[in-house]
Amino acid sequence: TDVYNNIGKPSVPSIVLVSGYSGAGKSTLVKHAKRSIKRKDLCFISGKFEHLQQVKPLSAIDAALTEYSNEIVQQGQQKITEVRNSIIDAINTDVGVLTETFPCLSKIIGKPTTTPTEVHFMA
Repeated sequence: TDVYNNIGKPSVPSIVLVSGYSGAGKSTLVKHAKRSIKRKDLCFISGKFEHLQQVKPLSAIDAALTEYSNEIVQQGQQKITEVRNSIIDAINTDVGVLTETFPCLSKIIGKPTTTPTEVHFMA
């Protein structure tokens, strides 16, 4: 409840992780929260860890960033430029690593001009 009440307040970024047994209603809870938060004209992204996608590291984060990238692209070039500049300002030279790990972000950032450092995942 505290997280929900603080959503949209300046300087209060939020992340909520939902876990539970299969069939417990996690997806329904997230869908309901998304509808409610969208009414506040805020960005809400979600990613679902699929047990069968274990071979793909960070699949839930990739799904969430894909959703985010698509939302930004739908808002037009001005929003894309604004978000691109914010991302580049925040991570600077590591943009290549980000787009290599999450190719969906290339829709916003573009293709990196340098080869990123190799990215490894530990199983």
